[in-house]
Amino acid sequence: MTKNMNMVIESATPVGVLLAGGFVHGHLSVTYLLYMASAIVAIGCIIGLREPLRDQATAITGTQSLSAILRAAGKCLRKLPELRQLMVFHAAFSALGMTYYYDFQAVMTAKGFSGPLISGILIATAILNVGGVQLTPWLQQRWALVRLLRGLTALLASVLISALWANTLGLVLGYLLVNLLLAIVEPVLSNYYNRLLPSAQRATLLSVSSMIFSLMMVVLFPVMGWLIEWSSFTVAFGGTGMVVLVCGWLAFRR
Repeated sequence: MTKNMNMVIESATPVGVLLAGGFVHGHLSVTYLLYMASAIVAIGCIIGLREPLRDQATAITGTQSLSAILRAAGKCLRKLPELRQLMVFHAAFSALGMTYYYDFQAVMTAKGFSGPLISGILIATAILNVGGVQLTPWLQQRWALVRLLRGLTALLASVLISALWANTLGLVLGYLLVNLLLAIVEPVLSNYYNRLLPSAQRATLLSVSSMIFSLMMVVLFPVMGWLIEWSSFTVAFGGTGMVVLVCGWLAFRR
């Protein structure tokens, strides 16, 4: 289920970008109309959702208060230090990849990439991401979680460091690989969360994970923007790749 959901997300995102890019010149209002129509469809889908039938043999407990849910979630995080570490890792990995994703779009504009070329890169990104999502179950069967995350971290660090000497083609390939790694890490950790988290606190703890990611983005995005202005895109992300390599070695050496 997670694999299929992420496949739909990875396919829909570039389609939306391409549609917006096609309408933005001279038909900007159409992009807002499309967004409104999509939101209405999404609301209709949400309204149509139904709670699954409860097992009649299972006793129905009363609803918990918000404070009780938060206390239970906090207790769960204290009991599972590996869960805290995974949430921080997930947030840092995703935030760095998303920062690279957005900042490289400015690089494509600065280097004068044509509209069709950018569209082609986005289509290639979508195809690779869908392939990465489909590959996730095989990766999980072949490697244990820690070993898999160690490999993904090493690959991310390598791609970022290679920006120091890469030409334009190399930077485009790096962009594709970073997006592929993001597409892989999301279902890997999502599946692990679903197995590890108690069902009663799952929604709250997943919200905590999303909050950590948001905080990472709040800090990382302006910092990377400042580094790019102070030096360059390649130096900023190449240096960050070295930091990722060192931090990954320290985190996974045990």
